[in-house]
Amino acid sequence: MKKFGVFLLLVVGVGFVFSMGKRDEDTSAGPLLGSAEMRGIPRVLSVYTLALTKNDDFNEQAYLAPSLMAYVPVQFSYSGDKRRFEYPQNGGFRILKREKLDTEIQLYTVELYAQRWEMPAGKVYRVIFSRDQLGPPQGEALQPAMYAIERAVRLSGCRKGYAQIQSLTYDEKNRRFTAEVIVSAS
Repeated sequence: MKKFGVFLLLVVGVGFVFSMGKRDEDTSAGPLLGSAEMRGIPRVLSVYTLALTKNDDFNEQAYLAPSLMAYVPVQFSYSGDKRRFEYPQNGGFRILKREKLDTEIQLYTVELYAQRWEMPAGKVYRVIFSRDQLGPPQGEALQPAMYAIERAVRLSGCRKGYAQIQSLTYDEKNRRFTAEVIVSAS
């Protein structure tokens, strides 16, 4: 019985997490809701995601939250062929605005609450990549922020440390992203 209770709590908790990006309505009267729990220091960010399905709610829940984690210090380590990235818990987020730039790229203006913004001193890497480098339009494609973090870490040659996106922009005409990522060895 105790296991069933724990399982039930887990199911309810997962359901709550997946409902965090849900919007009340798509009106211009006020900001869109992102999370019920907002702790930490807020920062307004512009975040790009690939909309890999036609379901906007699913795209926000599946791709926006992980993309936001690239804007706070991400711990990484490499061991042989294995890569490990640890994304910190955030204190919640609130979607202020969503724009569709083309059929796949969405730009969100988000207020992100994080416990930690400071990054250990490191080197800034500029990463430029095309939309096509992220993968096919349908199926398993990487999100721009996560791709930029991984590329910068590889360029740095560091085996262990922290990485964080400082800026990420998208050139609609050429379908290219430009990211500045700080990488710090530890």
